[in-house]
Amino acid sequence: MTDSYIYVIIALLPLAALMLVFQVNPYHALVIRAILGAVAALVYAVLGAADVALTEALVGTMLAITLYVVAVRSSLVMRLGILKVPPESLPAAALSLLKTKLHSDVELELADTGTQGPRDAEMNNLGFIKTIQYQKLEAERESYFEELIANLRKIINKHHLRLELVEYPNLQALEQALMAKEVHAIFTIPEQLEPDSERNDRITIRVRRLFEIIQTELTSPGTILTYITVPNVEDKH
Repeated sequence: MTDSYIYVIIALLPLAALMLVFQVNPYHALVIRAILGAVAALVYAVLGAADVALTEALVGTMLAITLYVVAVRSSLVMRLGILKVPPESLPAAALSLLKTKLHSDVELELADTGTQGPRDAEMNNLGFIKTIQYQKLEAERESYFEELIANLRKIINKHHLRLELVEYPNLQALEQALMAKEVHAIFTIPEQLEPDSERNDRITIRVRRLFEIIQTELTSPGTILTYITVPNVEDKH
């Protein structure tokens, strides 16, 4: 007469398989898959098929778990392209343009207020104020970017995703990376920075499901979300 515990062990197979099918968290599914393989190997061993149990444990379960880990690690990630332009790499022309803009802004303010007297001192004071305003704007923008990234991580963590930031040297390379499907989304900021202007940073996403998730849960009012369709390379030929 067959021992009753064998029926209990065999009944664990469909139960573990059913749990694996309906498991939403991929990391929990990985653990359940390992349990399913262990139960299957145990059933084979109890029924007298030791060689089959060894094959299931070493080849079936271990290989399946290894492939599953690789698939989860590589696919459950959102790659966000960002622009990396260090201040020291700015060309001299850009710095000269910024100085010219500050100078012209100061001239306009002096003309509007009708200030008389030593204009050099007035221009130095107003130029210093303008510089402080732009530096403050840059600091606020950097703080906002860190807050936005933290918000994005919190959103996609609910869906068991990781956020990976990929830096590109210029806007053209950033857009090409999106079209080439190297990243799932890109983050861009306006080129014109004004102290009194409204924030209109933009996140362009090429995956509709990611766009729907972020659009529903993003709480940053100054960020514009855009969805674009990127054609496949095969469709161009």
